[in-house]
Amino acid sequence: MTRLGWVVVSVTPPPVDQPQDVPALPPATAARLQEQAVAGLAADLPLLRELGGLFAAAGHQLALVGGPVRDAFLGRVSADLDFTTDATPDQIVAVAGPWADARWDVGRAFGTIGLRVDATQVEITTYRTDSYDRTSRKPEVAFGTSLTDDLVRRDFTVNAMALRLPSLQFVDEHGGLADLAARVGGSAGGGATGEPAHGAVRHAL
Repeated sequence: MTRLGWVVVSVTPPPVDQPQDVPALPPATAARLQEQAVAGLAADLPLLRELGGLFAAAGHQLALVGGPVRDAFLGRVSADLDFTTDATPDQIVAVAGPWADARWDVGRAFGTIGLRVDATQVEITTYRTDSYDRTSRKPEVAFGTSLTDDLVRRDFTVNAMALRLPSLQFVDEHGGLADLAARVGGSAGGGATGEPAHGAVRHAL
């Protein structure tokens, strides 16, 4: 039933959070990529919905982000799951700690809490944002408050896609899916490179 539910969502998806200036894919291409995403995420869907439900019940946002989302659209199964949230590290532990089988805090100073659920490794990181001063191209990284600010700091558009949980709303603010279909990697918004937003600089994948 869960797998079938995901198929329904992927065929008739919830509204995609995508700015008007981001190019839309042809329907046939989008449908093909969505079918691949079904295969890539089907096995993890119960975990995604359960974890997303825990954060929502606690009043927090949660999104699957980066490599696992990209790999799903490539039809690949990602070994690890990366999430981002508006919850602080302490709040992440309070919400997800009792749910997990194991927990490690090696990246806690950077906002990341590691968890293991059965054989699945999970990392949940507080939203981050970059700011630049006038004298350096090196960003100062601080905890952020929005998914948009977190995504714009990522290196490539294909790594700046997200899936809000538990709603399964696909977020593509920088044209990552179009770049994935074209096999190019555009810069999402700069991150450490300071490059322009919306894939102004593109590289072959």
